[in-house]
Amino acid sequence: VFSVAAVATGTTPPALGARIAIPFIANQGQYAKTVAFSAPAFGGAVFVSTDGRLMYALPQGGDQSPLHTLTLSEELLSGKPALVKGEGLSATRVHYFLGNEPTQWRHNTPTYHQVSLGEVYDGVTVQLKAYDRTVEKLFLVQPGARLEQIRLRVRGGQALRVNTEGALEVEIAHGN
Repeated sequence: VFSVAAVATGTTPPALGARIAIPFIANQGQYAKTVAFSAPAFGGAVFVSTDGRLMYALPQGGDQSPLHTLTLSEELLSGKPALVKGEGLSATRVHYFLGNEPTQWRHNTPTYHQVSLGEVYDGVTVQLKAYDRTVEKLFLVQPGARLEQIRLRVRGGQALRVNTEGALEVEIAHGN
């Protein structure tokens, strides 16, 4: 499930119920250089690229093997992220032990409550938050900014729809 919320500056988004926040992990060499952050959400993972694209790695049919992973990608069209950066430093730290070589190990990798893409469109900044199985995109719209600038492209899914709660869902072979 992928939530999209447009929020006027100075307002608070509506409460969406109790959710488990998932921190974004900074890339400190544990991923390819094009990855800025990752979030290991329930049922898969999301990766935020250095140019603001989102890539979702989702297991197919309940199989957690990397060989049976479906990839979805999402990008903001006609906009350009100003700067992809973590915001709200989390108390959580992550350690990676990659292989047998200690020089490849990563200690105390920082995590963040959200990722900012900065001003992606004129007068529109974008923030990302991860919860449970959802990546929420908050579009902070300044007065006078044009909402029609906001356009998304999702690749890898079979269909898109807005559910009864107003969240954008991507249909894949094994569910939404």
